[in-house]
Amino acid sequence: MNPEHARILRELLRTQEVAALGTLHEGRPYVSMVPFAMLPRGKGFVIHVSRLASHTGDMLLSPGVSLLVVASPTPDVSADPIVV
Repeated sequence: MNPEHARILRELLRTQEVAALGTLHEGRPYVSMVPFAMLPRGKGFVIHVSRLASHTGDMLLSPGVSLLVVASPTPDVSADPIVV
């Protein structure tokens, strides 16, 4: 990863608070939204899950998961508004 991409990724992880967590639930894909936070000095991150949640049990059975973090959409200020 080049330095500019690394900077963009760090900024994304620093500014967002919620991610989509993908697990396997009874052998099928399961996606849920989870809050997350960066660890000090950017040395990883933690996700906040309840021991009662399905995704927590899924992670204990099969730790291979996916996490999707996206930037909030920015409005396209160049687009003309449509008035109905």
